[in-house]
Amino acid sequence: MALKPCCRPLKHQPNRKPNIMNVIIKVTMLLVCLCLLNACEGMFAVTKVALQQLPKREIRVSDVFPEDRMAQKLATAASEGDLERVDELIANGANPNAVGENGITVIGWLLYRPNKAGLKCLFEHGADPNAIWDKWDTQRGWEWAFIHLATELSPKIGTDYLQLALDAGGNPNLMVNNYYEWPILITIERKYLTAFAVLYSSGANLNYNGHYSQTPLMRSVTIENFELCYFLLKHGADYMAGAPYDWAKEFAKGNDISGPMSAIWSSLLHDILNQEDSIHNMWFWRCIDFLEKQGMNFAIPADVEKFRPAVLDTKPTAYELEIERQKMKKGNGNES
Repeated sequence: MALKPCCRPLKHQPNRKPNIMNVIIKVTMLLVCLCLLNACEGMFAVTKVALQQLPKREIRVSDVFPEDRMAQKLATAASEGDLERVDELIANGANPNAVGENGITVIGWLLYRPNKAGLKCLFEHGADPNAIWDKWDTQRGWEWAFIHLATELSPKIGTDYLQLALDAGGNPNLMVNNYYEWPILITIERKYLTAFAVLYSSGANLNYNGHYSQTPLMRSVTIENFELCYFLLKHGADYMAGAPYDWAKEFAKGNDISGPMSAIWSSLLHDILNQEDSIHNMWFWRCIDFLEKQGMNFAIPADVEKFRPAVLDTKPTAYELEIERQKMKKGNGNES
């Protein structure tokens, strides 16, 4: 996974002073790169923790709720779709919000033993989709929640479980103490396209600054998902969030660049000056075109400008198409 801005020296350095300016740029870029590496280490660790700490298929429900026999029975009945048994257990005192290992509640078990009818039944009995699993990783002090885990596992189990939680009052902007503070930050990779659409349609915030001041817009550029970047730009993401990097400000000063400058401007400028693979991506150029129309100046060198398509594609993003598909599905009454 590429990180931006990277630590390589810029290929295009017109009008630069040869010594002190280069040192300033390289040192600044190195520091930024190290910060991003630390951030990504933390982000990747979230998935590792999820795999290591939550119950896998071979782990028994008694391992998750070792001291609560009623919770074991309730989780088992729900995961088997035995709705009458769920009703009976709750009538006899079983708690749908019982807390087990790592802070996981009963509904969390149904993400590993999926059963939509059982999950819906638990929500109808008052299971809280917004409960914070505060013992998720006690060593790091990380929390997690059903909505976050349902989002993370959506490429494997689909988005119906996430949608059921949102329909039951789940908060698409639920904050936890974690590198993925709120759910939409999980969905920046393209494999989460469907989950992104679900969260967006439910009112997910596109502009909150997470750890390391990484908004969804900045993260989309960091992982080179320029199709999502373009969608976010079109739908209100704040392209002025975050100060431009010091090396980019120095470059602008040395090359008489004026106009709006920000963190996203710096990251895209980096790709242009280093002739990254991005410059062969139609969505990249659609992002550049969008921002140029907002007054941003990238001072694109001629040997990079030649890669800009003479006519930019105008097709909608896959994100817009998926959001529309989900709207039509709901309108036709085909919800799970």
